This record gives sequence, C-alpha cells and structure tokens, in this order.
Amino acid sequence: MDSLFGIPLTNILIGLLVVSVAIGGLLGFIAWRNPLLVRMGLRNLTRRKSQTVLIVIGLMLSTLIISAAFATGDTVGYSVTNAAYNDYGEADVIVAFDRDTDAADDRDGLLQEDVEALRAAIAADPEAATDLDGLTGIIRTPAPALNPDARLSEPVASFVGIDPATTDDFHQLVNPQGDLLLAGDLAAGEVFVSEKLAEDIRLGVGDTVRVFYDNQPYDFTVRDIVRDNALTAATALTSAQAAGGVVAPIERVREITNEPGRIDLIVVSASGGIRDSLEATERLRERIDSLIETQGLPMQVISDKAEVVAFAELIGSFFVTFFLVFGLFSIAAGIMLIFLTFVMLAAERRSEMGMARAVGMKRLHLTESFIAEGMAYNLGSALIGAFLGLAVAYALITVLGSVFGDFGLSITFNFNPVGFVIAYLLGVVITFVTVAFSSWRSANLNIVRAIRDIPEPELTKGRDTSAAGLAKSTVGAAWYVLWVLIVAIASVLVFYAFIASLAFYGLPLIAVAGLIAGFIWGLRRFGRPRGRRALAGLVAWWIAFNVVGLLSFFLLRTKGWADRHRTSGGWAVLMIVVGVLGTWWGGWVAQQAFAYTAGTTLLLFASAMLATYFGAPAKPTFASISALTVWYWLLPLPFSLFFEAGKGWTDPLDGLFGLVGLGHPPIVGNIEMFFVSGVSITAASTLFVIFNADRLLGAVGALQGVFGGITPAIRTAISYPLASKFRTGMTLAMF
Repeated sequence: MDSLFGIPLTNILIGLLVVSVAIGGLLGFIAWRNPLLVRMGLRNLTRRKSQTVLIVIGLMLSTLIISAAFATGDTVGYSVTNAAYNDYGEADVIVAFDRDTDAADDRDGLLQEDVEALRAAIAADPEAATDLDGLTGIIRTPAPALNPDARLSEPVASFVGIDPATTDDFHQLVNPQGDLLLAGDLAAGEVFVSEKLAEDIRLGVGDTVRVFYDNQPYDFTVRDIVRDNALTAATALTSAQAAGGVVAPIERVREITNEPGRIDLIVVSASGGIRDSLEATERLRERIDSLIETQGLPMQVISDKAEVVAFAELIGSFFVTFFLVFGLFSIAAGIMLIFLTFVMLAAERRSEMGMARAVGMKRLHLTESFIAEGMAYNLGSALIGAFLGLAVAYALITVLGSVFGDFGLSITFNFNPVGFVIAYLLGVVITFVTVAFSSWRSANLNIVRAIRDIPEPELTKGRDTSAAGLAKSTVGAAWYVLWVLIVAIASVLVFYAFIASLAFYGLPLIAVAGLIAGFIWGLRRFGRPRGRRALAGLVAWWIAFNVVGLLSFFLLRTKGWADRHRTSGGWAVLMIVVGVLGTWWGGWVAQQAFAYTAGTTLLLFASAMLATYFGAPAKPTFASISALTVWYWLLPLPFSLFFEAGKGWTDPLDGLFGLVGLGHPPIVGNIEMFFVSGVSITAASTLFVIFNADRLLGAVGALQGVFGGITPAIRTAISYPLASKFRTGMTLAMF
C-alpha cells in the first residue's frame, strides 16, 4: 500500500516527522529553560511504578488500533497484489470473444485466424509492437479430472490447451522448485498438472490422470507439476471460479473437443518482467482496444495485470480506511482514557499543585511539568502499542487467511515499515495533543480551592442572566474563537509551506517558521518594550503583521474582560449559531447527513446549556434533552414497530418545516454516519445516566430487602463515582 486517502505514505510520514520534530523542539525548549520542572515531572515515573505501568497500558490503545489497521491493510494489499503477479506472471493482457460485435456473425468463439489477425495488427502498429513481448492463444474449458489410482476427482478442473510454438515466450511453465519447463517437452499422451489439482486429487509425476469430455474418458501421464497461473489453470483472479488445470498441447485438446482452430482466450505479454511491466501493459491495452475497434475484430479485452494490481492496492487502502473508520470509536476511547488519566492524576495531586501555585509557580509551569511527564509515558506507550498492533493484525490475518484460503487466495502477513513508523508517530502526536490539552485544563485551578480541596463551582449557572449579560458572555466566548482562528490560519500556512518546501528544499517552511517566531516575539513584547531597539522592533512587527497584529493586540488587551464575562451561556449561543449553520448547510444546501444531524444534535445540547444558564434546574433539563437526543437518533423507532407509515418518520425537523413548504431535499450519508451517530448517542446516554444518578441510588434503597446487609456497601460503591460526575461521565462514555 503506497497511499492513504489518496495521499502518498511518504508525504504523510514526512509531515508527521516534521510535527514530531516540532514537539521534540518544544520539549527541548522546556527542558532548557526550566530543567527543574522536567525533573519534577519525570520523577513521578519511578515514584509510582505500578501507576506508570497502568498509564502506559492506557495510553497505547490509540496507537495499537492505528498500527493494526495499517498492518492489516498492508497484508491484504500485499497478498492480493502478490496473487495478481503470481496468477498473471508475464500474461499481461487477456482477450476473449465478443459476440456483440458485427464481426462475430454466427460464431461461438475465437479461432486461430483471429490470433493471427491480432498479431498482424499489433505488428503493423509501431507503438503496440514496441510494447509487445509475446502473444499466444489457449483453450480453457471445464472438464472433470480423476485420479483412478487414488479414486479422487475434481468435477470442475480446467482442461487447458497451449501452443508449444508461442507459450514458452511467457515463461509460465514453472515447477514448484522454480525450474522452467518447455511446452515442447510434452510427448504424446503427456500433460502438465497444476499444483492445486495435484494437491486436490493427489497426483504426482508419472501418475495417470483421467479427463472426461462429453462423457468420454481420456487418460494422460503426468509429465510434471506446474504452478497455477493464467496459462495453466483457472485462478482466483483470472476466472470466475478457481480450479486446478490439466495442461496439454493445443492440437490434442482440439482433437478431443472436435473443434479445429478453436481458441478461448488470447494472452498477450507486454515488454518487461513480471513486476515492471505495468506501464507497458496500460499502453498496450489501450492500443489493443483501439486496434480491435478499427480492425473490427470479434474480441474484447476482459482483464489486464495493471488493472488487477491497482485493484489490489485499492483493496489494501480500503482495509486500512475500514479499520481506521470503525476503529475511530476505539481511538476516541483511547483519547478519552488519556484525558481521564491526566485529570485523575491532577485530582490526586490537587493539593500539591495548589501549594506549588501558592509559593509562586505559574499555571504555565504546571502545564510544562505535566507535558514532560506525559511525553515520557507517551514515547514508551506508543512504541509498545505499535508492536502490539502488529500482533493483533497477525492474529486477525490468521483468521482471514483461513477464510480467503477457501477461495484460492493465500493471505501472507506483511507490514510496511513506513506504515509502522506512521502509526507510531501518529500515536505520539495524538497523545501529545491530548496530554497538552489535559495538562492545560488541570493547571487552571483556584489556589484556595485546591489547597483546601473545595469543589469547583457549578459552571452552567449564569451570574448575569440579562440580555446584556448573555451578549457579553457570547463576546467573551468569541474571544477564544478568534484565537483559535489565528492558530488555524498559522497551521494552514505551515501546512502549505511544508508542501511547497518539498520542492524548494525546505526554504518556505523555514520562512514561515521565522514569521511565526517573529509573531510570537511581538506578542511577548506587548505592553512592555524595553529600550529603543525593542520599541523599534515592535513597530516593525506591527507594520509586518498589520491586521493580524492589531487583532492580536486587541485580544491581549481584552483578555481580562473576556475571562470575567465568559460563561456557559456564551458558549451555548455560539453552539446554536454553529448548529443552525450546520443544519442549514447539510439539509438545504449540500444534502449531507453528517452536517445536518450533527448540527441538530448540537442545537439540542446548546438548548439545555442555555436553559440552565437562565436558571432552569440542571438535572431535569439535561436528562430530558439527552433522552430527546437519543430518541432523535433512534427514529423511526418506536413508530415503525406499530404501523407501516411510521417507518418514514425519521426527520421531525424536516416534517415541521415541510408543513410550511420549506422542507429540504433528501439527504445522504456514508460510513461517517456510523461514527457521528455513535458519538452523539454515547454523549446523550452518558448525560442521561449522570443526571439521573440520584434516582439510581433511590432504586438501590428501595431494594434493601433484596440486598439485605450489603445495601450500605452498594450505596457507597455507587455514591463514590457519582461524587465526581465529570470523571464518571468520561469513564461511561469511554466504555
């Protein structure tokens, strides 16, 4: 497999290497500037060894899934590609009779004269003649084969007739030891038998094989065993049904079938060897198609090796995509596990972190310490996950091999080292991003609450529930969105600079990196330029970055105001805006189900947040909205269970707009809906359980007569995880 999602693997690898080097550079900068913080983070690895082992196991899940997906795709792609090369060998283009042409007349098949006509047409075409290496006609007809000594038979064997004068140009008659055989070596009454048939009915060199045609038996002596390929058998990739073959001289087969001049297939070899003839095969096929049309020959190209190899690579890419898409849940669970791990680490060290902040440590210092610790876990866990992914893929391939073996396709485990490195680096990058975010979140704590272990205040309630307060809250949330846009623009610049740097020796990437470094320098100098040079540099910075610089200046000056006014109400308003846009675009513009349903789900969650912001009780609000969300995704249930018309009730929003003539056209969704629906239902179900936990405890109390003396223990066991609803919700969603 050479590409994924249409992107060459080498490009993906180089991109991940650049990102990994940037991550390494960031860690190096932290270690150089604050070595004490790095030592504080790393010492936890040896202080709590059992905890370190558990964290490493948890962090490796995402990498394991990615590595297994790549290895499985590589194996399937390699096996099918290898089968294509083995089956076709030097038989690059296969031509068969086309009864729909005018030249077919009342004929039932090709004749030897058609072989000579095609040979002459190619010879007269300079382009085709250059790419031609060989051309022959063969007969391949189904016929039962019997081993009279062992009393074993194969009812659908292939009786193959080859032309000794032209077959040897293809070098297809090869015994299991790799020795090349010649068609002209067959004496009267002798045949070659393919490996599959020899294995099925236990034939060996010198044995007698009996072929039945029109219910008449014909006995032959096995001259030698040859490998199954396009000239000696009906293989899995060259025929509708794989079957071993009995190979005899073509004139003997014509004599038995009583059809002089009969030809079933014309096999053409392109210049080059077995694996380096794909480009010549494509050119030769185009010329043959053109010659057949212009010459009016009663034939058509039914397959070629380049087409089959391309299909094999597509199958490999499909398997990687398939496992990655269906593994997104596992990858998401791994990301949540990483996040949950560091949230729990922060909760365990909350008092310690509060005291560190009290004596002068900044939030950035705590974040850097957590990042250093997390990356130490990350590098080891990603490597373990990548190797375990190979083991999982090997086990899966063993199962697939037994299934595909029944269809004549051999599956051999194989992995691309490039794919393995990509899986490792992708696991490192995903884990780093998750660790960085969870570290930032854990470091944002209140010093007094952390030292005294006081719970954080409820964030869904609004302090100022007026319209003006909600507007200020929305602007405060938008403040963060603008910063995200600036970072996104910088990321796009880096990406395109990286693509351009592939052709210009990295110069564009270095230039953009310099711009970003200058931008960050200017941000750090805001409000406190020291000396004339610094002031002059800051003015030059303003001139260079103009709009972005002014926007950054404005955002930095308003940070305190945004922090004071940013609440859940503002985020709810932004979610409503995004949800409305997504629903409108997905339903009325692009007819894409993922945007339409995701936007609707976002609107439902935002409505719950907005209601609690204005004072609605959180438990019934989130419980009802989460139940409504699950019901929305399960439609048309339960209506479809009771009456036939209910099967069409899948989109209540479209039904409402349809009442006023504003319904949207039919929407379509693909495999991505599997992930979108799973995430939405999981999130809604988790919220429903969390906000109905008190009812669960009440139910346990009502069953005291059933549980007896262990009721207090059960109530304690349930109450403990519900004391931290965020961590419990993450755990439920993960599982």
